[in-house]
Amino acid sequence: MLMSQTTAELQHFLDALRTGDESAREALLECSLDRVRELARRMFHRQHDLRQLTQTDDVVQKALIRLHKALDGVKPPDIRTFYGLAARQIRWVLRDLLDEKSDVRRISYMPEPPEREDDSGGPRDLDEWSAFHEAIDGLDDEDREMFDLLFYQGLRQEEAAEVLQTSVRTVRRHWQRARLRLECALHGAWPRI
Repeated sequence: MLMSQTTAELQHFLDALRTGDESAREALLECSLDRVRELARRMFHRQHDLRQLTQTDDVVQKALIRLHKALDGVKPPDIRTFYGLAARQIRWVLRDLLDEKSDVRRISYMPEPPEREDDSGGPRDLDEWSAFHEAIDGLDDEDREMFDLLFYQGLRQEEAAEVLQTSVRTVRRHWQRARLRLECALHGAWPRI
């Protein structure tokens, strides 16, 4: 989710959605479109083999359909909850894709998380990518929320601090802890982000 919309605008859409305004759901999906497309683009950017198996637009469509269905049953009260819901749908679509393509091996790609300091890290093949998403699902709520906001939603740390109503320093500290816990869950194999 790129912050092309202000938090006030997103909250307005969420409030309207809870009153039954279907145009608000469409606006929220439109807000999510850019971020889903960016994640899919990163995943497929240099991988001709993977791109042939599943086009970027297919991933985008599946993620938006999942989010649309999720918004049928869940009316997030705030932006923080919405980001978590949207990130979960994106993560599940990417995991499903990797499960479907588990027979494809040795395809190299490296996502570029925001504010990354070292380009030498990142999943290098489908097995590592799948383990990455599963490990994030296994993190505690607070750590998973950091990945939801900074990695899946693509927020800058300042934007995440605004959503969480905390300081940037606190976000940085929690992001570092979340990365360390993920690295531990992956037995040191990743990430260096």
